[in-house]
Amino acid sequence: MSWFWSLILAVVAVVVWFGLRRLYQSWREYEEYLKRGQEIERRVRTLTLEQAREEAYQLLQDTSFFRLVPRTKPLDEAVLSQLPDDVAELAEQYERIELVQTGSESFPPDYLSFEQIVPSELRPGLLRIGETSIGIDTYEEVAIEPGKRGVRCIPLEGPEPDGYASIFHWIIEEYHISKHVDDYYQH
Repeated sequence: MSWFWSLILAVVAVVVWFGLRRLYQSWREYEEYLKRGQEIERRVRTLTLEQAREEAYQLLQDTSFFRLVPRTKPLDEAVLSQLPDDVAELAEQYERIELVQTGSESFPPDYLSFEQIVPSELRPGLLRIGETSIGIDTYEEVAIEPGKRGVRCIPLEGPEPDGYASIFHWIIEEYHISKHVDDYYQH
């Protein structure tokens, strides 16, 4: 083999080695990203209602992430009576809570809307209290079962994931997962 082809082969081998090394490094970073997301979910699920309430109220003060629209008129008693205590607590204070950092030019931010509590379009018997965008063409309803504590995210299609023990747990997880995703993509 001539020196020219030996050189070409050596260059190709170096390029392949660096490519494989970068691919392995990217895979490890992605594994760490997934692991950190699971740790966030696990930590949030272990919080008591009181711990979650306290942390959620602290997080709601982050105006770079949340836009809080205070309640200007009393919530209808018929609607209020169907809400679990934790949801009613927030609904009596706010008409809307937007998670402004979750939006983009392509889709609106995730939100909770206590001014428009309506029957779920995706699951009969549930009430929609908000929506999350999980892509350009799809979304999830944030929903509750009347009178029962807990929040569920109902996907437009696909299986329904586990629910949350309270609205406060949902707020905490949305906040930390969104920050985690931003960190990963800015890295």
